[in-house]
Amino acid sequence: MKEIYLQKNNRGGRRSRPVVAALVALFVAIIFGIILYTLPNFSNSLGTFFARPLWASRNFASNQLGFVGNMFRFKSSLIEENNQLKTEISRAEADLIFYDALATEHKKLLESFGRSENPSRRLAVILAKPPQSPYDTMILDIGTLAGIKNENLVYGFGNIALGRISSAEKNHSTATLFSNGGYESHGIVERSHLAVVLFGTGGGGFEARVPQDADITVDDLIVLPGQEPSPIGKVVNIESTPASSFKLVYVSSLVNLNHTRWVEVETEVETLI
Repeated sequence: MKEIYLQKNNRGGRRSRPVVAALVALFVAIIFGIILYTLPNFSNSLGTFFARPLWASRNFASNQLGFVGNMFRFKSSLIEENNQLKTEISRAEADLIFYDALATEHKKLLESFGRSENPSRRLAVILAKPPQSPYDTMILDIGTLAGIKNENLVYGFGNIALGRISSAEKNHSTATLFSNGGYESHGIVERSHLAVVLFGTGGGGFEARVPQDADITVDDLIVLPGQEPSPIGKVVNIESTPASSFKLVYVSSLVNLNHTRWVEVETEVETLI
């Protein structure tokens, strides 16, 4: 009897297994459906939850990198502007040095000519002088446009009279020196006030004939007559013979043209000589 009962029970268990499997399958299907229905929102929420710190970190890093990049660009811009300012300052300093040098040179020129700035005289550069120009002539870089006219006096270093303008063009002029061969000019011995007539002999030299008893000696200074007498030369030698009633006086210019770059030209004609 026991055998028969166990056999029956085994048959009942076998019949219930499909039902359980079906129920399990149904449960799994329901659970799977629920998961499929909720998965998009769940996955999005879950992804957002885990991604948010990454996004925040990325944004923070991006902001920090942007700040650092901007800081370096700003620093680079400041360095470039600083270099430009340094260049401009150097340029300005160079200009100031140049202007100061010009002002100093101008002042020295005025001092070398023994006067303050005088509107009646014009500074001129010597473009050509002996031997580039004919002996005892000079070519100057100013002409009629600067108010230069024929017979204007020309002065050298220390207010020394050199000659007169003999030809004036628009932008240049020619000066003939008093020492030009055959040129005649009047002078006065500064020490004794003796009047003499000087004849140019060329090369910066002059000759004068004076009476035997005339008060003139070597190293006497000869000046041009005028309210402000200008030196023209110095007595370097005197020749005298008992048979002659005159003595020959040799005078030399006080200016060495080889070391002269500038002269002054009087813009008002003197008529005393």
